[in-house]
Amino acid sequence: MIDDLYATLGRGDRDHLMELLAPDISWQMPASIPNGTVHGAQRVAEQLGSATVRRLFQRGTFRLEIYNVWVEGNIAIAQTGTHAITQAGRKYDMEYVWVYTCADGRIAHVREYLDTKLAAEVIGEANIGVPDSV
Repeated sequence: MIDDLYATLGRGDRDHLMELLAPDISWQMPASIPNGTVHGAQRVAEQLGSATVRRLFQRGTFRLEIYNVWVEGNIAIAQTGTHAITQAGRKYDMEYVWVYTCADGRIAHVREYLDTKLAAEVIGEANIGVPDSV
């Protein structure tokens, strides 16, 4: 399922992304990130799918690498890296760990880990998390 998720994100297939996400999914970012929890499949799909990339990075510069994926029962852990150029022209290289909890054939919870200090330095503290207006 997680391989399917990353392939779907890469294709920008919003319809299939919605099929993979539980209606009541939550995406939990590190505690230090303001507005760091996103609830509901529509909002998660919008932010995880492309809105965050469009908001933060120059068009065509975002690259995702999947280093490892581990699965045990209904839990999957993915180690990934991103490389992009911010809207301000700064180089953004970040490593992430994502913990996915699946239930009833869908992703029910996402827990994200990243270097929030580096993210704030590169993209700006005000750009971390999900905007209130979303």
